[in-house]
Amino acid sequence: MCKRRFQRSKAYDVDKLFNISIQDKMAKCKLHHLKLVLAVNISCVFATILYLPMVYHHELVSPPVSQFDPRYVSNLDISWEEIKKVIRTIPGNKKFHGIGLLNLNKIETNHWKQVIHNLDHVVLHLNYAEKNVTWDTLYPEWIDEEQEYGIPICQSLPKIEEPKKQLDLIIVKLPCRDHKANWSRDVARLHLQLAAAQLAVSSKGYHPVHLLFVTKCFPLPNLFPCKELVLREGNMWLYKPNLDILREKLRLPVGSCELALPLNPKEQVLSGNSHREAYATILHSAHVYVCGAIAAARSIRMTGSTRDLIILVDETTSKYHRSGLEAAGWKIRTIQRIRNPKAEKNAYNEWNYSKFRLWQLTDYDKIIFIDADLLVLRNIDFLFSMPEISATGNHGMLFNSGVMVIEPSNCTFQLLMDHVTQIDSYNGGDQGYLNEIFTWWHRIPKHMNFLKHFWIGDDEAVKEKKTKLFGADPLILYVLHYVGSKPWMCFRDYDCNWNVDFMQEYASDVAHEKWWKVHDEMPGELQQFCMLRTKQKMQLEWDRRFAEKWKYADGHWRRKVEDPRFIDRENELRQSKPPVPQPPHRAPLDPWTKSRLSRCVLQAFQTSPERGPVAVGIRVPCYHPIQPLESEKDMYQRRFQRSKSKDVEKPFHFPIHDKNPKCNFYLLKLTLVILLSGNLLAFIYSPTVCHHNHGSHAVPSWIWGRSDLRYESNLDINWEDIAKVIEAMSDGNEVQEIGLLNFNVTEINRWKHLTPESDHIVLHIDYVAKNVTWDSLYPEWIDEEQEGEVPICPYFPKLEVPKKRLDLIAVKLPCNDDENWARDVARLHLQLAAAELAAASKGYHPVHLLFVTKCFPIPNLFTCKELVSREGNAWLYNPNLNVLREKLQLPVGSCELALPFKPKEHGYSGNEHREAYATILHSVDVYVCGAIALAQSIRNVGSKRDLVILVDETINGYHRSGLEAAGWKVQEIQRIRNPKAEKDSYNEWNYSKFRLWQLTDYDKIIFIDADMLVLRNIDFLFSMPEISATGNDATLFNSGVMVVEPSDCTFQLLMDHVDQIESYNGGDQGYLNEIFTWWLRIPNHMNFLKHIWDKDDEEEKTTKTRLFGAEPPVLYVLHYLGLKPWLCFRDYDCNWNVDILHEFGSNVAHWRWWKVHDSMSELLQQFCLLKTTQKAQLEWDRMQAEKGNYTDGHWGIKIRDRRLKRCIDNFCSWKNMLKHWGEENTTNNGFGHQRRLP
Repeated sequence: MCKRRFQRSKAYDVDKLFNISIQDKMAKCKLHHLKLVLAVNISCVFATILYLPMVYHHELVSPPVSQFDPRYVSNLDISWEEIKKVIRTIPGNKKFHGIGLLNLNKIETNHWKQVIHNLDHVVLHLNYAEKNVTWDTLYPEWIDEEQEYGIPICQSLPKIEEPKKQLDLIIVKLPCRDHKANWSRDVARLHLQLAAAQLAVSSKGYHPVHLLFVTKCFPLPNLFPCKELVLREGNMWLYKPNLDILREKLRLPVGSCELALPLNPKEQVLSGNSHREAYATILHSAHVYVCGAIAAARSIRMTGSTRDLIILVDETTSKYHRSGLEAAGWKIRTIQRIRNPKAEKNAYNEWNYSKFRLWQLTDYDKIIFIDADLLVLRNIDFLFSMPEISATGNHGMLFNSGVMVIEPSNCTFQLLMDHVTQIDSYNGGDQGYLNEIFTWWHRIPKHMNFLKHFWIGDDEAVKEKKTKLFGADPLILYVLHYVGSKPWMCFRDYDCNWNVDFMQEYASDVAHEKWWKVHDEMPGELQQFCMLRTKQKMQLEWDRRFAEKWKYADGHWRRKVEDPRFIDRENELRQSKPPVPQPPHRAPLDPWTKSRLSRCVLQAFQTSPERGPVAVGIRVPCYHPIQPLESEKDMYQRRFQRSKSKDVEKPFHFPIHDKNPKCNFYLLKLTLVILLSGNLLAFIYSPTVCHHNHGSHAVPSWIWGRSDLRYESNLDINWEDIAKVIEAMSDGNEVQEIGLLNFNVTEINRWKHLTPESDHIVLHIDYVAKNVTWDSLYPEWIDEEQEGEVPICPYFPKLEVPKKRLDLIAVKLPCNDDENWARDVARLHLQLAAAELAAASKGYHPVHLLFVTKCFPIPNLFTCKELVSREGNAWLYNPNLNVLREKLQLPVGSCELALPFKPKEHGYSGNEHREAYATILHSVDVYVCGAIALAQSIRNVGSKRDLVILVDETINGYHRSGLEAAGWKVQEIQRIRNPKAEKDSYNEWNYSKFRLWQLTDYDKIIFIDADMLVLRNIDFLFSMPEISATGNDATLFNSGVMVVEPSDCTFQLLMDHVDQIESYNGGDQGYLNEIFTWWLRIPNHMNFLKHIWDKDDEEEKTTKTRLFGAEPPVLYVLHYLGLKPWLCFRDYDCNWNVDILHEFGSNVAHWRWWKVHDSMSELLQQFCLLKTTQKAQLEWDRMQAEKGNYTDGHWGIKIRDRRLKRCIDNFCSWKNMLKHWGEENTTNNGFGHQRRLP
């Protein structure tokens, strides 16, 4: 890219570079000019180098925020009468909880409190954006979309601190400079609106939030659409935004500084609203684009899209041409043209504001607009998921409107119409005007609107690369935009742009042939609309003859034209040629091309010393100074010089000695060398390179052959095992197409030798960025309620789906020898990429996956039920593609919720008789009461799923009868010993939980620990895959509530590794976390721990306590840590009596459990009676708390628990037992022997 950029800069001729006219050089060589230029440039280079450390420091260390920033100041006088009118229109304004005030001064804040009194007014604080954040940095002309040199990253805008209080209304005062001062491209103004949106979406649940902007200029129309505008009074704009849609928009980059869509997006996007989505284009004022529109329609259908095709036409489009458009598939809508009030009469841009009529297509929610001179090469239906305006970059900070997503709305149309007389368009056309209205837009990859254009400064490598893109098979580009003379208005034989010197930058025979390929697949009745008129034939032949006369170097004029549309063209030329020839009428150029070319045309015979006589009517660039139109001035300044230099003199090749023999040419050479050296130094020491050294964001690319050690596997492949596995497929002869991923060249050749009958497709995938770690994929905590930010997972590059249908996808996976091999980002990336490729298979065509690795693949992504064969290190799967597609819709890790924070509780209806809740009891019976209460709570919330409990021989018949009476289906198991546990330790038998995977009578199990209560129905969790659970600590999940999919082979997998794999906590939870490293996060409300952290402040403790006791319940599942409620006094939580257990103490949660207990029958309640030793233990702890005078004072509460008077043991005197403890086991610190049960 650096090379390409540099070549463009070289295209300017030396005269322009040094601002020395030809006349000056011919008169006298101004050596003092050269000295001056040399001195200035050397000074600039050294100044740049000296300044760079400050640049480094500025980029790496953010300066403190100042107390006052004039960028954020608005001098608008607020009309308080208008404010009152607006407030009165808000429903329920008298029930407001809080009002947020942003960017208002103290006087205005106090005035607000008078307007709406008796309410909390929260003054919101927002740190200012850095001064180096400009609109140019947020909307750069170019970004490295392919990440060849680094990952584009937008500069951050400080987030607003969200108040704890619920806000009903957010008021923001926005700055607005004068219209002519580029008011809409104001960083502070954008920052304030994004901050307000962020604050609004932090609203929890369905609580409505209103936004009131105080400004004389309209807010961002595609962030806050006019459909959400409740009322406008003067400078007051009241919105009620759709919070779900707003959240989606805030997930996008802040500007065009990053792609809003991956370079290789998922092309198959399921949409349930396709009948409300359409492609659209427009034809007005001329019919020369009819053929182009027909070809565009055909290309869309050839990609498989079934969306509606809408074309807007005016009265100039005849019935004949309309019939062709309809035959091509377009639905025709007749419109009245809209005149551009600032265009000259009969100018090319006089009627191009007619495009605004697109916003009146309100029978559609989304429109993808495409110009009629485009071909859609690959399906772009996925763009319907993007918001308005999503488009490719053009130049400067602007977007190209040739392909763009819009959201039709009558009020947006009115907004466009309201400002046509005030707002100036940079190019005098609709694109420039739309760029002034929609300054906040979203960049999509350039491949989705790729211009057929070669810049003058493009070197041969760049030109060759573009040409390959034009003709790539399988296709790489999504949309190809034909700028310059259009293919249907050229010879079929070659691109006629070659025959016009100043249009050769648009010439490409490969792209030309691509268009004609689409044309040839059209039926004959459509091809007739691409016939040429006599004047068009004349113009083409004139251009060809002129190219022949001046012997253009490309030589296309030599080719024999065999276009069947050119029958007897010579005769037509002879008959039409008058004695004094008049210039033939050239077909109108598109606005983009027109803006690139000079408006000066020589209309008479002239003589040029370099080129000889110029024929009348042949248009050539005019090189004498001509002032361009005001609307095109900026475009000329940036682009026109490139095209002009071509015909004056080739850069760096003109004969200086002919012009001035006395000029010391070596000085020019010396100056250029110094300048280039300075530029090179500046580049080497540039802030970008420095920043790269401090933290690389570059993503190595397979395309360029660079290697990433994370993806390498040193495993020696046993090809006999591979052959056996392939034979295990249903029919080895059916393996026609094999995709190979992550194999080296030698291994690929071996594959070809092993399966010579098959086609082998080498798959390429970009490496994931090196800053993506397992910790970033599986963070310990995320903002589930989105109070501070919306959690977003790191990006994984997608695998490009080949055009050929694959029967087998073979992947070589790395497997490190360390104990953490399963938490490998590269290994995960390769497996997800293989899964996406398999899931992309259309219809019911089976796809097999072969993993070559010594470590087992992800067991809950590729389940062992789908394992067809395993031979050594070769694992062959035949996945259920429908199930796999569902899994791939979920986040890549626990970095995002896999389930909404507030899911639809009654939105799932699965196979009820194949789903069950399950728990397990083994080794002791103290959890019997907890399991009974758990069953009661599940039935209380209305679930009818089976309840299955696994018990071992230690659970006697009496306790089993209680469990059955509670609704549990009791299944006896043999315990499984943890081989790494000590004898008689708490974790000796907890690997018995693995028996859950043997419940193969069920497809899904929701496992729940017996020390929990289900407060709200969680049947919807049966829709989630294995393993879905809440986060625990670090990268781990909590197995207290988890979704499992029973399978005998998964059980065997768990058993096979008990001797090798270490559990972080010595128990089943730690072990399961080593097997199932890829898990899905569900909200913590579905396994909420009864635990008050030591670091929790009073507000957090109050919030948790409210959650414990909320009515109706807010939590779904409450997990009772510490001493269990049924093992405590009924009167209060006995965790208060043990100092090290205070963090688990909560009377509110305690009473919640006893409320469920009281709803149980007396028969079931008897299983919650206390044993004598338990009573003694409770009283001992109470006495120690009293002795220690614990400040909570619970030890002073009189115990009225009736269970203290009921005895279920042979020895009933717990008081005598307590005395015995005191005599035998009292210690110096006053604590008795702790005989506490688990």
